[in-house]
Amino acid sequence: MSNPITKSVSELLEKIAKKEMRVATLEQRNSDSLDFYDMGVGSMRSALEAAYLAGLQAQQNEDDSEDDDEEDICDNCRLEIEDQSDTEGLCQNCLDEA
Repeated sequence: MSNPITKSVSELLEKIAKKEMRVATLEQRNSDSLDFYDMGVGSMRSALEAAYLAGLQAQQNEDDSEDDDEEDICDNCRLEIEDQSDTEGLCQNCLDEA
């Protein structure tokens, strides 16, 4: 299974860690003094909230881009419309039933 974390996601996580948790890097440096941090739950909560909100925003952006293709879907039965000419947002079956 491939890693679903892209470079842009890694960069976003790094940015959140730096801002909310005061962590220099998320790269493992094989040193306890560099790889382990003592932090309050408030910092952890802020970082988790920022990551969650970033995920919500990414999903919203994806949903918005899918809505751009919405005109190819029948408004009534939600099936794909093959011929868009003069269908008023309905597939041929729904037009025939009207």
